[in-house]
Amino acid sequence: MESTGVSMMANVARNRMGAMLVCGAGMIAIGAGEAWGQQAANEGSEPGFDWSFSAHTRYDFRSDLEGTNNGEYAVWRSGFDTSLRFPIADTARLKLGLGYEYNNYDFDQPNSFLATPAAEPFSDIHILNLSAVGEFQVDEEWSWYAGGGVRMAGESGADTGDMTTFSGRGGVGYRFSDSLEMTFGAVVSTQIEDDVLILPAITAMWNINERWDLRVTGPGAELSYAIDDETWIGLAGRWENRRFRLEDDVLGLGSVIEETAIPVYLHLRRAAGNGLSLDLSAGAIVGREFDIEDRDGRNGTTVDGDAGFFASVGFRYDF
Repeated sequence: MESTGVSMMANVARNRMGAMLVCGAGMIAIGAGEAWGQQAANEGSEPGFDWSFSAHTRYDFRSDLEGTNNGEYAVWRSGFDTSLRFPIADTARLKLGLGYEYNNYDFDQPNSFLATPAAEPFSDIHILNLSAVGEFQVDEEWSWYAGGGVRMAGESGADTGDMTTFSGRGGVGYRFSDSLEMTFGAVVSTQIEDDVLILPAITAMWNINERWDLRVTGPGAELSYAIDDETWIGLAGRWENRRFRLEDDVLGLGSVIEETAIPVYLHLRRAAGNGLSLDLSAGAIVGREFDIEDRDGRNGTTVDGDAGFFASVGFRYDF
């Protein structure tokens, strides 16, 4: 976006590499949050063909479950995101997206969830996201986008139809200057055994100066500093939400779990050349909470988790 110097390198690399979500988004892997995190904007560029692939793995270190007798849990989260963008008209492109995240929960004495402390309330959770978004450039300043997606989130063995939701999104983008672009839109999403959710979708990319950038992507934000033309360090945070269906197991017949958390972290990104970038992140997770509902989304109870730490590694390749 920028014309010269480090600011061009930082901004172009940031726009192309995106903001890797250390859990997922890429995958915030979220009914509404996923749509938030993956909304599209043309960003003032000429339509063209590009393909990107990113992968990540993250470990949430063991932390306490409040209200339990020494109850603890830890989580491994691994996944990938890929997108293909191609022209469909002189000033329009279509973006197709595919994302997957595997979450492995390891509980120890989770008697807030169960009457039997030795039992595991759930373990292997799979989240799959499919999306299609049209991006349209009106002029040098204005653009707009519209699209939708399908999401499946559930435990191994859960019924596919019971863990599928649908979303739609749309909005407009405006380029205020060479250093500031924003989009304003909304996301409408169905939820597993809950009401339709409507959320604002706002993004911003601000090249503050030759070294500093601020990026806002829906439920998250990152302030980054360009150490040199190939290395960036940032302070970031975002809201995460995962709502998923369980199989017919110890929690009941197809119970619904909603997990929310707020990671705050340091993010190091290194451009390795030829479209490849590497990401390292580490920080704390606060505001952790599990909402447990029956298969109809009723009779909910809440289990809070103590703050904990996490570390993540990932890469992205742009073709």
